Amino acid sequence: MMKTYLVHSLWIFLPLNVALASSPTPQVSAPVWVVPPSERPAFIPEAVELQTSKNNGAISYFNGRLYLAFRTAPHHQTRPPSTGPFIIRHEIDMALRYLGVKGGLPQFLSPSPPNPHTRMYVLSAEVTKETLRRLQEKEINALRWRLEFEAHDRALSVLRPALAAFQRDKEKISNQQPLLDSVFGKEESTALVRAALDGNAKKIHAAIEETDLREPLFLNVSDHLIFYFISIEAVPFEFNPLRTWAMTLDSKGEWSGPVPILAPKEMLWEVKADRFRKNHYYATSYHGDHYHLGDQGKTSVFLKESVDGLHWNAIGGRPVYEGGANETGFEFDNAGSLWAVMRLDDGDLNKGWGSLVAHAKKGNLSQWEFPNTADPRRYDSPRMFRSGKNLYLVAREHLIPGVEGNAPFDLAFLGKSQAEGQQRREAILKDIREGKEFNKTPDIPSLILRFLGLGSWAKRHFPIGLFYEYEFTYWAKGKHRTALYRLNEKTRSFEKVASLPSAGDTAFPSFLELSDTEFLVLNYSSPFEASEWPWARGQQNPTGLYLLKLKL
Repeated sequence: MMKTYLVHSLWIFLPLNVALASSPTPQVSAPVWVVPPSERPAFIPEAVELQTSKNNGAISYFNGRLYLAFRTAPHHQTRPPSTGPFIIRHEIDMALRYLGVKGGLPQFLSPSPPNPHTRMYVLSAEVTKETLRRLQEKEINALRWRLEFEAHDRALSVLRPALAAFQRDKEKISNQQPLLDSVFGKEESTALVRAALDGNAKKIHAAIEETDLREPLFLNVSDHLIFYFISIEAVPFEFNPLRTWAMTLDSKGEWSGPVPILAPKEMLWEVKADRFRKNHYYATSYHGDHYHLGDQGKTSVFLKESVDGLHWNAIGGRPVYEGGANETGFEFDNAGSLWAVMRLDDGDLNKGWGSLVAHAKKGNLSQWEFPNTADPRRYDSPRMFRSGKNLYLVAREHLIPGVEGNAPFDLAFLGKSQAEGQQRREAILKDIREGKEFNKTPDIPSLILRFLGLGSWAKRHFPIGLFYEYEFTYWAKGKHRTALYRLNEKTRSFEKVASLPSAGDTAFPSFLELSDTEFLVLNYSSPFEASEWPWARGQQNPTGLYLLKLKL
């Protein structure tokens, strides 16, 4: 029998924690690993090369089949050289970056390879929605997955003509084997040949000859399914988006080739169909300097609309936000008004750091309303959905010992009252706006004091040191979970409903609506027993993808 947990709401995440009077109580099923962190499941096709890190997943349902997309790589991030305990390595890494060594510890001791070996796969399996509602491990593990296509970072131009030759004349496979061996290696090319002989060659496509591919999304458009993904420059610890791509699956089961959408370097984040108009779709995207190491982020966030899912226009003809926000989850309420939550870790000189909850009225969707100051808490990988009259969010949760609930990313609020935190934040923002720095050059004695526990990164080479202090605490000290939140429209804030099974490196959720109150959730995570791992350690160890069901 499926094990079910009843999880009760605990807190509203306002600037001050306030107990909830009441909130819906969800049923959260036991998780079922689809692609476990370590062992290879027997039901995954042999042509799928599973590497250490399996992350960035998406699910959809089309023509009686469940579609699964995910990224796999040696590690989500390159392992730094082994120079001692984990925390010490990151302290040294921060110090080197502060001193101007680009790439930090890995670059200083052993430069990372320029092209990490990444893959993105799309699989599908025939299954009924009733089976998905039950979500029993035995039934899920019995699914026969079919490889739809793969995309990766090597010379893929060789693959398409080779497979085309297989389809024309299987007797000529031996003529293609040396060519495949030279590109993919003996073991992998043998798997490709086996797939061709099994009649699956037409389902294996070289999607694009690019570098690092990630952040998949699906959208059901009329009688088509659209698959989106992002290409970024394959440089560890850097984030340089290159393009957003789309591929279309028609009702006959044939995939189109990849087509570029949006502007160069523009990142698609969330897409969904308009519930009030047929053949009308919305998306959020962002463009600019995410992970900027200066005084503030310089990004533009867009709300876009489309009638085909391929050609998108910015509503209002301009960004809905400009500053330091990036990932933006959104959903519409029953009245047709839009609600959104924006990850704000790159800084906003007027609002601070953390997150922004935005609102736009129906009929005026280009005019987003924002709070005067940011919520000091972050909601990474934010994705929203609606159940009845309630709007929900699934996103990352930041845990620090001794701090209740989702801990503040803005350390001006850590251990302080709301008023004290806001006062400290305003002082920092004022200094940044006025161009002040505590030290004009790197301060070696201050670095030494930091390692003795007598200093703070925020007090040197400001504001660079401030950025590293915030980011280091968030990524390398705190623990992370994936959590479910509910929007409180009156307070324009999110209330935590439940922590979902997760640990270490986690949170890139995808949803499949099974009914008005039932939702299938795909997420990635480190092994659940790694509950004490900080995110950075999770990124350097195995992760996998799992399914669970929410009943609201």
